[in-house]
Amino acid sequence: MYDEQKIIMHAPLFLAQKSVDATEEDKQIVTDLLDTLRANLEHCVGMAANMIGVKKEYYCSSSRTIAME
Repeated sequence: MYDEQKIIMHAPLFLAQKSVDATEEDKQIVTDLLDTLRANLEHCVGMAANMIGVKKEYYCSSSRTIAME
């Protein structure tokens, strides 16, 4: 398990809110986002910070290929 895996947000009203600029002080957010993506690679190829409850302009993606059923 990864250190700071977060619960993935599904609330449309939260996800539709505008994010704020990323800053140098957001290193833990990046770590949490990457940990959550890694923990969900079986069904997720990318995540934005708002998906873990943080309204910051971060996005990460995986280059891993997943099978489409």
